[in-house]
Amino acid sequence: MHEVDGAVALDERIRYGDAWLAKGIAHQMLGELDAAVAALEKFVAINGSSIEGHVRLSRLYGEQQKKDAAQRAKQEASSTWAALPAFQKKRQRGWWLRLITGL
Repeated sequence: MHEVDGAVALDERIRYGDAWLAKGIAHQMLGELDAAVAALEKFVAINGSSIEGHVRLSRLYGEQQKKDAAQRAKQEASSTWAALPAFQKKRQRGWWLRLITGL
């Protein structure tokens, strides 16, 4: 068990699911793509207004050659962006730019 797993076990909804985001990033860095996808899916289920979560998920699906799922995650990021209030758009602008530029 990774240390991040212990953090998630304490409270999976803490800070709108940020522990799941951290877990997904950690698994991705370790090359554990299936575990990373599962964690990020849980994160966006808790925090659906996170552009970062949708963008990261889209990229992971792309690495797994799941083109339809990657496209759906991009579309979800785009529709989420359109629904965000201005103060949230300001905070998440970097992830929006990564989505539209592919960086």
